[in-house]
Amino acid sequence: MGHKSHSWKDKDKPPVIRPHSVEKHRLLQTYLFRYVLTLTRIKAMERLPLTLIDGFAGGNVYRQGADRKFRSGSPSLMLDTIRDAEETVNAERTKKLQIIDDYFFIEQEAHACDSLRRTLADSPRARAVRDRIRVFQGDFSSHAARIIQFVKDKSPSGRAIFNLDQCGYDAVPFEQIRAIFSALPKAEVILTFAADFLIDYLREGRPNRRLKCMPDLDVDALASTVDRSDPRWRRLIQLELHQEVLKASGATFYTPFFIRSTDSHRDLWILHLSGHHRARDVMTGVHWERHNSVAHYGGAGLKMLGYDPEQDVVVTGQKPLPGFFFDDKAQAMTEGALLDELPRRIYEFSDAVEFQRLFALITNETPATSQMLRKSIRILAREGLLRVRDASGLTERRAGIQAESDIVTIPAQKLLFYTI
Repeated sequence: MGHKSHSWKDKDKPPVIRPHSVEKHRLLQTYLFRYVLTLTRIKAMERLPLTLIDGFAGGNVYRQGADRKFRSGSPSLMLDTIRDAEETVNAERTKKLQIIDDYFFIEQEAHACDSLRRTLADSPRARAVRDRIRVFQGDFSSHAARIIQFVKDKSPSGRAIFNLDQCGYDAVPFEQIRAIFSALPKAEVILTFAADFLIDYLREGRPNRRLKCMPDLDVDALASTVDRSDPRWRRLIQLELHQEVLKASGATFYTPFFIRSTDSHRDLWILHLSGHHRARDVMTGVHWERHNSVAHYGGAGLKMLGYDPEQDVVVTGQKPLPGFFFDDKAQAMTEGALLDELPRRIYEFSDAVEFQRLFALITNETPATSQMLRKSIRILAREGLLRVRDASGLTERRAGIQAESDIVTIPAQKLLFYTI
């Protein structure tokens, strides 16, 4: 992403990267690596067609730290991560996997686009797949349709990851995100969304306001859902805005993640949008893996995730402030909430539900991974509060969930308790 204060005009002095951008890059790399490992668990797989799109690519090089060493931008990091993942997968295989990876890098600013092309030309890994790299100068919106068509023509699976690291909140029309999911059900979108700037806009009293990114959203009606005099107004309006963003995107599953910008002291949302609960599970696992001051602003069963570099021990050298930071304490809170809430929720599903469906139905509500859910069900089953059987209903799973098709039920003697 090219911030308005960033300039790649002087190739010897690229812009200094900010801590929240470093964390965004780490998040992207970790997710891409786990994405490949998740999709290639079947040893017989020989090919993985995949297209990666960086819609706001920037100049692909920054300076970092006191010594101002050069650091790669997101295009090179995406290329390197896919190759690293391919090598990791093949290290344990006799039948080698080939990732058929195509790339679209889009940047509007001329100097940044020149830097992007130059740095890719200097990269051995980029040169190795140069026929599969396309660099466009312009805005993402003007190229989205042709990229969607390319992905559709490339492979029936239509696997693609769109990294849309915009400045602000209005550069990516949600109509295009809906078009992505409509045409490419297996696509995923990682969207940067400057929530605090939009919330400031919502707080203004001017009537008849409209957003370019969501023209159908009634801004005045949304702003009026929370009393402006309430000291919790900002947090409460965020929760309302979350639902509007998810609805406007056309995605079924999402993972909201906060990053606090140290220079503007503003919250940025990193929204992972997808059409499948497994993709959401992988991204949630990344948050637990990163656990750098990651927090959300509710209980262990609610929806908000976050990162603040001012509370990150890697940046500050200090211990994080108390809160939900995807650490051991947060895991205990999450598992405790599941133990308390799961039986009643399962009763709401007529007291029986397939594990895969259960996870798909609750995953947008909780920071828990599917493994945490499995662990909680195993404990509840051992205590006699739940029962687990195979899909036929004939075999009891004494060790808990063993297949996604397993059925979780409320024991008959417990039904009365959950109706009270």
